[in-house]
Amino acid sequence: YQLDLIKAHELWDEMGTTVTGDKVILCIIDSGIYRPGHEDLDRITLGTDWTGNNNVDTNGHGTAIAGLAGATIGNGKGIAGVGNFEIYITRVYDGVDIYQYEVNNIVNAINECGEQAIGNTNVVVSMSFTLSYDQNIDNALTNVYDSGKVLFVASSGNGENGHESVSFPANHDDVIAVGAINENRQIWPYSNTGPEIELVAPGVSLYSTWVGSSSTYQGGLVGTSFAVPLVAGVAAMIWSIDTSKANHFIREVLYSTAEDLGSKDRKSVV
Repeated sequence: YQLDLIKAHELWDEMGTTVTGDKVILCIIDSGIYRPGHEDLDRITLGTDWTGNNNVDTNGHGTAIAGLAGATIGNGKGIAGVGNFEIYITRVYDGVDIYQYEVNNIVNAINECGEQAIGNTNVVVSMSFTLSYDQNIDNALTNVYDSGKVLFVASSGNGENGHESVSFPANHDDVIAVGAINENRQIWPYSNTGPEIELVAPGVSLYSTWVGSSSTYQGGLVGTSFAVPLVAGVAAMIWSIDTSKANHFIREVLYSTAEDLGSKDRKSVV
């Protein structure tokens, strides 16, 4: 249902399904990707694994994020993502717990994603995690965003702060904060809310690529994490139309063209 809600088919009808890497790259900072490779993810570039595990996804989170954004469209396998993107993977946490992270790894990954914005290529960064506030991470986000060529998208959080406060880094001024809705356009009860919420997207009962084998998929995925790659994918599709535009312009297009669901915390990505 997520592709219907974000009107992906309308995007495909207008501009096709493929975004080439010389226009926009989707950089995913997460738990890595299924190795040696998934049947539905065929445009993957492995960046740095800052945990030293060769980008191997040991819990499925990063692989699911990649699939929701960029599972190959039209290959007759599994699912379809938002678009056929060049996906750049950088791994920042090991095991099942994002809270087991090192600040330097996050800073390094943010800078690495920014370094992919070469020439006419722009970068959309998917960050499906929440962290304790850190000044070094804050500075890295600002410095990379100020280039005008990188757009950050992050999850608002899953009830960590009593639902009424958007978590870091989504609450950063230079990051699009994303909440989660269900197929009926209702806000997911555990989706953190607050004035920093910029968009919401489907994040309940989703199905995506997973770890285990090259043909493993997982259903029942829920959380603001899984709404992020949908927004990031739409952003990449829109930006590919005119890569001369700056990140703040694309951000405004996303917000101004989204469907108003009746609340400052429920602006949709459709």
